[in-house]
Amino acid sequence: MASFGGGPAASFVRPPQHQYASSSGVAQTSLSSKSPTINLTTLAKASDVLNGLFEKDAQMVPELRDTLAGSSSSAYNIPPHRSWAPFFRPDGLEGFKSMPTGVFDEYDEVRPHCCMGIFPEIQRAWITLNNRLLLWDYTDGSDIRTFEDQPDVILHVGLVKAKHDVFIDEIRYLLVLSTSKSLILIGVAAIPITVPSSAVEPPRLDVKLYDTGFTYPAKEMQAIVGTKSGRIFMCGVEDGYLYELIYRSSEGWFSNKLSLICHSTAGGIAGLLPVTLSSWRLVPTTDDRIVSLVVDDDRHYLYTLTQRPHISMFSFGPGGDALTIKTTLKNIHGDANRIAPSESFSIVGLHVIRKHVRPNDSNDQPQLMAVTSTGARLYFSKHRYMIGMDPDALQLVHVRLAPQNLRHPPADPGSSFRGAGYIPAATPANTAPFVVNRIEGSCHAAGITLERQCPGDDPEKSDYIVCVSPDLATLSSLGPVHAPSYAQYSAFPGSAGGPRTVLTEYATVMSISGNAWDMCEVPSVPTSIKPPESPAPLVTNELVTQFSEPQRKFLVITNMGLNLIVKRRAIDFLSASLIEADMGNQSALQDFFTSFGRDQTCAMLFALASGNTFLSSDAGQPPSVAANHAKGMLFSQSGKPVFKEAVGYGGGDGNIAFSGRHAGFALYFARVIRPIWRAHITVGEVPKALKSNVAEQTLIVVQQNLESLRNFLSTNPHLFDSSQGEFAGSSRATAEQEAWKAENASASSLKALVSQTIEAISFVLLLQDYGLPQVATLAGDAIFKRLIGLQYRALITTKDGRDVARALVTAVINQQIAQQTSVDTISDVLQSRCGSFCSMDDVKYFKAQESLRKATETSNPEERARCLQESLKLFADGARIMELQSLTDIVEDYRRCSYASGAVFLPLRCAQEFDATNEGREYWLMGCPAGDADPRKLLYERRWACYQICVDSLSTFDDRLADAIKKGEPGLEQDAARTRAYQLAFESQDYAFHCFFYDWLIDRGMTEELLEYRPMFLEDHLQREPRTLDKLNFLWQYYVKTDQSLRAAKVLADIAESTEFNLLLDKRIEYLTLAVNNAKSHPSSEFGRQEAAVEFLTDLEEKLEVAQVQREVYHNLTTKLGTPKGEDARLRHLESTLLNITQLYGDYADPYELYVSKLLIFKVSDHRDHRLTRATWEAVVSECRIGATSEEQMSNLSATVSALASRFFPSEAAFPLDDIALLLEKLALENRHDVSHGWAPRTLASGGVPHPTIFDAFHNMYESQIPPFNVQDAVQFLSSDIAVLISDWLDAAIRPQSSIARGEFPANMLDEAVNQYLRELESHRAETRQLYENLRVKIRRNF
Repeated sequence: MASFGGGPAASFVRPPQHQYASSSGVAQTSLSSKSPTINLTTLAKASDVLNGLFEKDAQMVPELRDTLAGSSSSAYNIPPHRSWAPFFRPDGLEGFKSMPTGVFDEYDEVRPHCCMGIFPEIQRAWITLNNRLLLWDYTDGSDIRTFEDQPDVILHVGLVKAKHDVFIDEIRYLLVLSTSKSLILIGVAAIPITVPSSAVEPPRLDVKLYDTGFTYPAKEMQAIVGTKSGRIFMCGVEDGYLYELIYRSSEGWFSNKLSLICHSTAGGIAGLLPVTLSSWRLVPTTDDRIVSLVVDDDRHYLYTLTQRPHISMFSFGPGGDALTIKTTLKNIHGDANRIAPSESFSIVGLHVIRKHVRPNDSNDQPQLMAVTSTGARLYFSKHRYMIGMDPDALQLVHVRLAPQNLRHPPADPGSSFRGAGYIPAATPANTAPFVVNRIEGSCHAAGITLERQCPGDDPEKSDYIVCVSPDLATLSSLGPVHAPSYAQYSAFPGSAGGPRTVLTEYATVMSISGNAWDMCEVPSVPTSIKPPESPAPLVTNELVTQFSEPQRKFLVITNMGLNLIVKRRAIDFLSASLIEADMGNQSALQDFFTSFGRDQTCAMLFALASGNTFLSSDAGQPPSVAANHAKGMLFSQSGKPVFKEAVGYGGGDGNIAFSGRHAGFALYFARVIRPIWRAHITVGEVPKALKSNVAEQTLIVVQQNLESLRNFLSTNPHLFDSSQGEFAGSSRATAEQEAWKAENASASSLKALVSQTIEAISFVLLLQDYGLPQVATLAGDAIFKRLIGLQYRALITTKDGRDVARALVTAVINQQIAQQTSVDTISDVLQSRCGSFCSMDDVKYFKAQESLRKATETSNPEERARCLQESLKLFADGARIMELQSLTDIVEDYRRCSYASGAVFLPLRCAQEFDATNEGREYWLMGCPAGDADPRKLLYERRWACYQICVDSLSTFDDRLADAIKKGEPGLEQDAARTRAYQLAFESQDYAFHCFFYDWLIDRGMTEELLEYRPMFLEDHLQREPRTLDKLNFLWQYYVKTDQSLRAAKVLADIAESTEFNLLLDKRIEYLTLAVNNAKSHPSSEFGRQEAAVEFLTDLEEKLEVAQVQREVYHNLTTKLGTPKGEDARLRHLESTLLNITQLYGDYADPYELYVSKLLIFKVSDHRDHRLTRATWEAVVSECRIGATSEEQMSNLSATVSALASRFFPSEAAFPLDDIALLLEKLALENRHDVSHGWAPRTLASGGVPHPTIFDAFHNMYESQIPPFNVQDAVQFLSSDIAVLISDWLDAAIRPQSSIARGEFPANMLDEAVNQYLRELESHRAETRQLYENLRVKIRRNF
């Protein structure tokens, strides 16, 4: 492999930027090794386990509202063991940092004009010495910045958020200095200057001060607070009014850049309020000045506390730019004493209770807490207690009394520097209980309260800190409600009982060095820009956060320096208890199991055994001691999986209660990844502004903890396994064995998820290394939109997440290829850092892309052919991961290269890979059932899209050859490419593709080519559903081409009788005609099947005859009716559907009196009904005689009968000659004056009825004397017509070239007949007699 010294490729192959950025579970550099198989179903099951645990964690600790049972409470627990001290001060400089050199001395000199506090947001403590402001960097204890650019004594200092649009971007905060004469604004920039070594500590900040030029003349102000939007509030020391300091970037017409508004007088809010609000007493009296302000940014409120004390609540409004008073709570003393009678008190601290939103939460959560001088805590809530009360009224809802019977801390504060925290002496110096009173200050954050108690009148004595924190074991109901070793005090007698959990807290007292000025919590490091989606646990639930966040720390600044107080967590209790157990004291460990339960304890044991990075080292013992004990307890004390049923066992995990090992593993895993699991991967509105949502250091630490967990599991493979020898042959033993198998399977899925999460983090870190904005831009808008909505859990466990990851990998590859980095080099890096996100298929895909690129760039034909072949092989090997759009682009490149193999074979290969299980093919074979719910539909669509790409290639090669021929070029290359492309298509073994291909050829009119090639699946495809007219037309032609005329006839007959093609009658007759012709062409069979063929032909001919009748019926009907609207449907039915003869007669011919059609039906069906036929003929005659003159009627009738005779004779069913002859002769007799002699027989003869047949009919009529020819006059008329008949017959016989042979003429019979007629002829019929005599002469002369 080529090495890169300093070119563009060096940026990609640099060493990993992160210590834990590689994946140890996948191949590192060998491209021949197989990438791990990713089973998303298994990962999804493991994800479901974690999601269930997240839900349980969110509900584990009840809301504060739900624990404040009754109106008062005083349930406290005092730690019963040395190892359970909830707070401690670290050893040495970590626990206490003295004032910088010189500051302490100067403090003594200017004490009346000195104050101090802590600004944790910028990691600085502040001290004022007369007119100077000192900012002390307490992170290293040495750096001090001084501001002294003004002459007046600084009395009060506040740090507030700066508005975004006023100062330069670096200024994020403002220092507000209050002197006796003015207010001064100083810009503050806090810039990170170091990257922390872990997520435990925040980065150090470099603080810079900027002169804003904003100074406003004002009297002394105190309680300076700000909102997150940049508004500044304060109260006057002398008047106790509420003020707001407003600053702008520029002056307006009616506003200055800096102004001070008093909201307590007529110029401020008081002047805008109606008289009815005067009861709020916004203008304070002497003893009702505002002394404290608190801002609640979450709820958009401002609270004020007065000396009396009264608490008022103001609203900033939805936009945050208003200030409206909502309520004032006045009788706080009286309300508190009614709830819990006590001595007089004052409020020394007002604290906002952080808002925590859960689904369906009401607005009655306590939102404000006041700490009194007696150590009690007053909880206020905006809650409606009675009808008619203002819904915004603030009410005192609970009094939390101070803890009692606390132990005194050691007299020497230094003794509490020990890492083990406060350990009661064996013989306490002061056995009297510590009484909580004289509280002068407080700090509250996320359930923890610190109260500063003055030791007495002696200022030289150090203060005490009363520390109170939730007892999570009791609140979460993890163990018995009353732990056996706890010293628990009952609730205040007035509290409500019931099953609800009562607020129970730990309480302890610590001594500090000096007199405290200020207390605060060290801010936690934000893990992400956009917080993870719910469910989120309560901020007080350290059981959930202890594996992913450091211990909570509190700073207390005194006149001697900075004190650090650290909150211990349950895992710290367990670690210390394990060490005590190692020393022989088992009681603490036993109580821990009892209090926190098996599952929670096992989760903490996993953290200790695997070496979680957030473990505290305050116990003074090597971490391996606790880790070894933790590992041993996981094997010995975590139980085993069992079936829940008492008898028998089931086959699913729902019947199994997993062991503590499994529960602990799942819990620990879930809590380690909680900061990232439901967090979005990126934030940013456009690709160029895209950045990681989760902090890089958080990702690294989570990965470290997962890596250590995976290592622990791999080095202890039997943790979730049991020797088969432990089970006997009983059914119970079999059930236990199945339970172990189920637990092992579940643990295996969780292990797989651990490995995949490690690689996912490596993948995200890799994207950061190579520029998220650039990669997202290359990936395209569609991927960018999917990426910004993608969470880590979806990236790891869903196909969509993997698809996005693959697209991003492709973008990274393309980015580096553009910098001339080889695919092998890129692949090595990807495989080593996140192998499952760049599988071997991915590697082959990228190498194929490189080969294809070389093929398009080279001018050497041999090199080009080699690169094309290599690319096709690699693309085919990695076809299963290819996207449709990528396939389209690749095939287009192959077309440009005239590479038919790639343009046709690759999409066919992808079709097989995309639908490897043939579920899409099955969906197609079933006729593509309607609805989008069928999961096979997507596979079918992807498969068909590949087929379309393939035939598009064929179309391209067709067009190129046609263009070459049109231009007069030889087109040899185009013809070769086209021929090869069609050859590959026809040689495919994919039946579904052949069907698609044939349809495409038929649609393009390329049936001749298809018939010429005769591919293997053609006949089967043309026969399968869905049937189309084109396919059936092509099928019968195929049969004709292959000399299968009988099969062709059957297909043609099927088309003719089909109902789905909407064929008209003429077309159906055409198909039937072709069917008959092909059936007649069928050769005789040697296997006895000729009879069936003849029967089929006969049936076809009958159907054709009936169809022809139907056509005549249709034409006759349309001629008779035209196109009346009422008959449209029946006519359409007649024209488009083949009917049988009965339907034609009963539905059309008879109802519509189509007499000729009826006669035709009689003939075709050979229906012989004498009466019906005669009636029909009478109707025909009647129709001919309607209107006109008698002569015209007879002429019309003659023409009609002649025409019908030519059609229907000699059918007795349709043309009964005797009846028709009698009918005609009667008419002739009746109209003797309008017709000549011989009209009737001549009419029949003109219709093609032979003379002998006519003669027989008339002679029979003469002989039978059927009325009216039973009277002499009628008989004589009939005789005259017979004479004419014989004359015409004789003339036809003796005519030259006559069709009547001489031997066929019955001369003797006619001679005798003429003699008879002459004998019976009346004498007055001279003309007829003469004719007879002439006939006799002619007969005798010629015969």
